[in-house]
Amino acid sequence: MSEVARKALFNLAAKTVVTIFTLLSFLYLGKSGDQQAVATLAFALSFVGAFTFIFDMGYGSAHIKRLSEGNDEGTCNATFLAIRLTLTAVMAATVLAAIFVWEAFNPSGAFSIAEQKQAIYVILGYFVLFALAQIPVMTFSGRMESAKQQVPETVGTMARAPLIIFAVMAGLGAVALSMSYLVTGLLMCLIAVWLFRDRPVGSASKATAISYTRYATPLMPLILVAILSQNLPPVLIAFFTGSTQEVAGFFMVQRLTLVFILISTSISPILFPKLSETHAKNDMAAIKDICWKTERLISLLMVPLIFATVALAPALIHIFFSDAYLVAAPAMRILAVYALVISLDMAYVTVIYGVDRPDISLRLGLATASVTIASFFILIPPDIYGFELLGGGATGAALALLLGGVAEYAVSRHYARKVAGVVSCGRIWIHVACGVAMAALLVACDWAGLVTRWYSLLAVCAAGLGLYAGLLAASKELGRRDVDFFLDLLNLRKMFSYITTELRGKK
Repeated sequence: MSEVARKALFNLAAKTVVTIFTLLSFLYLGKSGDQQAVATLAFALSFVGAFTFIFDMGYGSAHIKRLSEGNDEGTCNATFLAIRLTLTAVMAATVLAAIFVWEAFNPSGAFSIAEQKQAIYVILGYFVLFALAQIPVMTFSGRMESAKQQVPETVGTMARAPLIIFAVMAGLGAVALSMSYLVTGLLMCLIAVWLFRDRPVGSASKATAISYTRYATPLMPLILVAILSQNLPPVLIAFFTGSTQEVAGFFMVQRLTLVFILISTSISPILFPKLSETHAKNDMAAIKDICWKTERLISLLMVPLIFATVALAPALIHIFFSDAYLVAAPAMRILAVYALVISLDMAYVTVIYGVDRPDISLRLGLATASVTIASFFILIPPDIYGFELLGGGATGAALALLLGGVAEYAVSRHYARKVAGVVSCGRIWIHVACGVAMAALLVACDWAGLVTRWYSLLAVCAAGLGLYAGLLAASKELGRRDVDFFLDLLNLRKMFSYITTELRGKK
C-alpha cells in the first residue's frame, strides 16, 4: 500500500501545484475580471466540454486496463492512437454541427454575446489538443508511471495562470481568456509527445480494437454522465435563466470545489491499474483491503476540507472572490458535499472497473445519468413551456449533481459488495462526527466576526483542524501508525528518488 500511496501522493502534489496556479488565476479573475467575460468563458468551456465524452467514450479506461494486464504495449498504443484520433475528429465535427443547429433553430438568441461563438472555436482547439495529449498520458497511467503522467498538465497549467492574469489586467475579454487555454493545450501536447518519444508503437490490431470496444461500450453512459455533470450546468443555467451572475457564480464556486476532488482523482489513476493487476492474480482479499484503506484515507483527508467549506462558504467567497458571487454560496455548500460523496464513491467504482465488470458500469451510468439529467431539468429552470418548475438556477444545478452522486454511490456500493465482497469502511462515520464538531467551531468563529481576512481564515481553520485531529486521536481513529504512514509518504528523499527514477525510464 505504501508504494501505491507514494505514487498517489505524487499525483496529489502535482495536482496541488496545478490547483494553486489555477486558483491564483481564478481568484484574480474573480476579484478583478469582468463578470460578463467570466460568464462567456464559462459558457464556452461548458458548451464544448459537454461533447468531450465523444473523444473518450471509455476507450481511455480500456487502454489502461489492457496495459495493466500485460498486453503488448506497441499494439495497444497503435490501436488506441487510431481510435483516439478518429473520435477526436468526430468530436470536433459534432461541436461544429451543434453550433450550426443552435443558430439555425434559435437565430435570435443562439449566441447573445458576440464573443461567445469566437470563444467556443478557441476552446474547441484547446480540447482537441488536450484529447491528443491524453494518448501518452493514459499510457503512462496504464504503466503506473505517475511522474510522466502528471508533467504535461502541471507545466501546461502553470503556463496558463499568468496568461489569464495578463488578459484580465489588459482587459482583453473572453476570447483572450480562451486563448490561454489553447496555449495550455498546445504545451501539454508537445510535452506529452516528447515524454512518449521512446515508447513502442506497432500496428493497430483489429482484435485489440474489438477487445477495447467490448470493455469500453458499457462504460459510455458513465463517461457521459461524468462529462455532462461537469459541463452542462452553466449551459443550462444560461439558457433557462439568462443570468450572467448565476452562470459566473456557479462556474467560480464549481472550480473551487473541484479542488477537493483532486484527492480522489490523484489516487484513482494508480488504484485502477493496481486493482486490475490484483484481480488478474485472483487475489480478492487484497482487493478488499486496498479498497477499505483507500476509502478511509480519502475520508480522513477530505472531511475537514468539506466541512470547513460548508461552514464558511460566504466568508470564502467574500475573501477570495468578491461579494458579487455571494449568490452562489448555497451552491458552493452543496457542491462541497457532492465532492465528498463522489470521492468516497471512487473506491467502489474503481473496484468495478478493476474486476473487469464493465456491464455493471453500464447499469451504474444509466442510473446516475437518469437521476442527474432529470434533476437538471426539474431544479434549474423556472418553467418549461409554461409548466412551472423549481427555478433553482445555480443552487438547483448543484443539488441535481448531489442527487446524481448519491445515486451513483448507492449503486456502486451495492455492486462492489456483490462482485468483490467489498464492504464500506464504517469508521468514516467517526470522521464525519469529528467534522461536524469542527464545523460548529468554525461557524461560531464566523458569527463572532473572526473570519474577515485570509490570515484570520487560516488561523480559524488551523484551530478547526486541530480540533478535528484531536477528536480523531481521542476516538483512536488517528494513531501512531497513521502518523508514521503520512510522514513516510512526505519523505522528500524517497519522493525525489521515485520521481527521478521514473523520469529516467526506470521503474
